[in-house]
Amino acid sequence: MEEFERHRCKILGIDMIPGVGIHPRCIPPNYEAVLDHLEAGDWTLFGEIGLEIATEEEIDVFTTQLKIAMEKDIPCIIHTPRGKKRIITQKILEILEDLSFPAELAVVDHVNFENLDLVVEKDYWIGLTVQHGKLMPEEVPKILERYGTEKFILNSDAGYGNEFVDAVAETARLLGKDAEDVCYRNCKRFLKYAP
Repeated sequence: MEEFERHRCKILGIDMIPGVGIHPRCIPPNYEAVLDHLEAGDWTLFGEIGLEIATEEEIDVFTTQLKIAMEKDIPCIIHTPRGKKRIITQKILEILEDLSFPAELAVVDHVNFENLDLVVEKDYWIGLTVQHGKLMPEEVPKILERYGTEKFILNSDAGYGNEFVDAVAETARLLGKDAEDVCYRNCKRFLKYAP
């Protein structure tokens, strides 16, 4: 999977750092084996991990991945769902706080106007996903004008359909000087990565 994703991104001109983990919509029947694999590996990033509908199984898988990340000092990209976004985001934040999860290791992703107020008052990184149905490019400058750029990371969540692969570039054009912070510097700080 890592090789496939690297290859897919290379075709699009993207130097990709693969994140690994169990997405809440894709929990396999033998997820314990995957968790063991995550614990045994030397990873750069976990993600997307998180909650979709907050079942007991999702919470267990998410919590276990966070504990592994804490032990190994691995940054995590944390999925928030489209449905029941506010309620599920509150649950995610509760779990992070209960674990005393290091704020510098967490991007709470797919944040939009529905859950922004919950996340912005915390110290976690905030992922702004520019994609139809999540955030549109013209909405991002409004958020940054109000809250600044310090905690925000811009992404596109471009999937296999490559529906909106230039979403970050299109948004960056609207952001002017703020683009360097949310498209590059903050991500570099989060990942502790220097290309």
